[in-house]
Amino acid sequence: MSRYNILTGRINRNDSDAPEAPWTPDSNPSPQRRDNRERFETFCRSLSAEELARPIPASHWRVIDYISHLASIDLYVGPWFEAMAEGRKWAPAGDNGDMFSIDVWNDARIGERKDHGVETLLAGAARHRADIFATFERFGDEALTRRFDFHDRNISFVTYLRLWAGHDPAHTRDMLAALPERAHEPSLTAWLSRYNFGETVR
Repeated sequence: MSRYNILTGRINRNDSDAPEAPWTPDSNPSPQRRDNRERFETFCRSLSAEELARPIPASHWRVIDYISHLASIDLYVGPWFEAMAEGRKWAPAGDNGDMFSIDVWNDARIGERKDHGVETLLAGAARHRADIFATFERFGDEALTRRFDFHDRNISFVTYLRLWAGHDPAHTRDMLAALPERAHEPSLTAWLSRYNFGETVR
């Protein structure tokens, strides 16, 4: 079962969850998200074939599977963001009409990309990310302040967006579990030290 660490370091749990103003595609958390993606891409491109093939401890994923995951997860997030922007409800559906499971969905998307190289995965991720950012300018106050339950917390959508901005460094940390000799590289420690990795969630 794949898991990632939610990032709590930049979230004020006593925050009123008021959206930042103005909210535009270039406002927080977009710059943070773009910076994180650039750093993630640099890290991925530095990995050798042997490093990419390493299994993650206590997981059935390999290092490259985390790249595949981050190259495909926006296919799940995108329709939800579209629904939020349009003010309508959205619920995910499993493949072939099955009950939805994010773990099953993630594994299926990774399986579809098992023969893809790093550059192909990153190119696909960039396309999906561009579609995601296209929805940001349509988020109004009603969408940003809408609340929902997320892993035993009732949060607003704008709080979720702040958490979402840390997905890349969270999974970089997961990948480093299989790459201990790289965990203390200055560029990585400077990046990842910005975050407090807290509770573990799916």
